[in-house]
Amino acid sequence: MKVTFILLILAAIGAGYIFRQTHKSVPAQPTDQTIIAQPTIAATPDFEVSLENRTFFVFWQNIRGNNLSLIPNFENRRTSTQQMEEYTCAYGVNGGFYTKDYKPIGLFTSEGKTLSAPILDQTFNGFFVKESDGELLITKRPPSDLVSFALQSGPYINRQTSLRIKNDDFERRMVVAKTGDDIWYFIALTEKDNPFGGPQLAQVPKILQLLPLGLDEALNLDGGSASAFHNTNGMHLGELTPIGSFFCGK
Repeated sequence: MKVTFILLILAAIGAGYIFRQTHKSVPAQPTDQTIIAQPTIAATPDFEVSLENRTFFVFWQNIRGNNLSLIPNFENRRTSTQQMEEYTCAYGVNGGFYTKDYKPIGLFTSEGKTLSAPILDQTFNGFFVKESDGELLITKRPPSDLVSFALQSGPYINRQTSLRIKNDDFERRMVVAKTGDDIWYFIALTEKDNPFGGPQLAQVPKILQLLPLGLDEALNLDGGSASAFHNTNGMHLGELTPIGSFFCGK
């Protein structure tokens, strides 16, 4: 009887250890979130970058302002795949960051309607804007005129940017970027063998400069488990947790 009791205690301790190890690997999520999608990775990335003993896959999608819209998803919380189908998007990527109660962080304007006002923040220090004439813009100041959409996010990145991030993690990254000739891209950065992994945020400016695109400016979007990327080459990266908003390109 005594031996049986000891074995039961040891089994309980072992089970607790396994739970802690398993639980530790799951991204932190609000209580009402569930795993909603799994990624599908294209066989060949658009580019590969090796940096500090890690290899990263890079996928990109050329974008144009006249066929791009920003869809809020804070209340509906549809998957990116559902939105691709519902809005007949040819390509798409998640938008910016949101709070634990599903509110956009900083300025959020969609179809001329502003859901959230701009904030002053050292991290969320840039704006991706589609002006009323369809022109796209990355700026460090909120727009003063009426616009089709405007999204506050960050950090803002240019050729001189050097970032120092506390507790920087290796996570999937999404950015919107432009060249000096106003050629625009959505870009996804993942780790070679882990589609939800990727570079540290501080590594993103250097990686962008290593790409054969001639990028001048970029804005970091939401990443990690709440990120999604779909391009016209059939490459799909699904999200694990809901994305707050979605850029849909026709």
